[in-house]
Amino acid sequence: SAPWRRWAGKDAVAQIHPEDRDRVRKVFQETLQTGVGQRIEYRFLLADGTVRYIESQGNFVRGDTGQLSKVVSIGRDITERRQTQEDLAKARDAAVSSARLKAEFLANMSHEIRTPINGVIGMTNLLLHTQLNKQQRDFAETTRASADALLAIINDILDFSKIEAGKLSFEILDFDLRDVVEGTLEMLVGQAETKGLELAGSVPAEVPTRLRGDPGRLRQVLTNLVSNAIKFTERGEVDVRVSQE
Repeated sequence: SAPWRRWAGKDAVAQIHPEDRDRVRKVFQETLQTGVGQRIEYRFLLADGTVRYIESQGNFVRGDTGQLSKVVSIGRDITERRQTQEDLAKARDAAVSSARLKAEFLANMSHEIRTPINGVIGMTNLLLHTQLNKQQRDFAETTRASADALLAIINDILDFSKIEAGKLSFEILDFDLRDVVEGTLEMLVGQAETKGLELAGSVPAEVPTRLRGDPGRLRQVLTNLVSNAIKFTERGEVDVRVSQE
């Protein structure tokens, strides 16, 4: 191209970017000493001051006696390729930053939302232990079921954000398996009654119930399993049975 033809017959090394010049000279000297061609990238200055990135490969030319005659270096303009690589790197960094900010936002919002939802659930449970007529009880149970469902969604969002941030962890606590099972069923009984289903569960006496682990994660698993069972059961009952392996 025209910009390159302006340098025909001139000292190409003089047009190498000053910051890269010593490095290029060193590579060519090593090539002459070892007889092994090397690939190198450097910046080249055009007449109009434009900077281009060059990838160069040195090759030996030997005379009739087999002695090294000269080194021919063929350069290839890789400016567009480098620009594409830099653009991709910037896009990747932006995506990583965006994902991190999203995860932090979800985690913060989940905590902020979960506090008032727990308050709604707690007050609704207290309300259900008061004297209510049938219509009021139906309304309160629907409110509790909706709040429970919303809390489950919020917990899922919180878990997702923790997974993205690499911060998902399990607690190691003393807990009673029977309490976890009964508490989960108690929370979902309204959902079963709405479909006209019976919801039952049992923990046989031979199954150890004083355990160590994460009762919250276990409750999540049970809630998902039982909710799906209720959702896809048209009639009859959903029975939760615990056994020891």
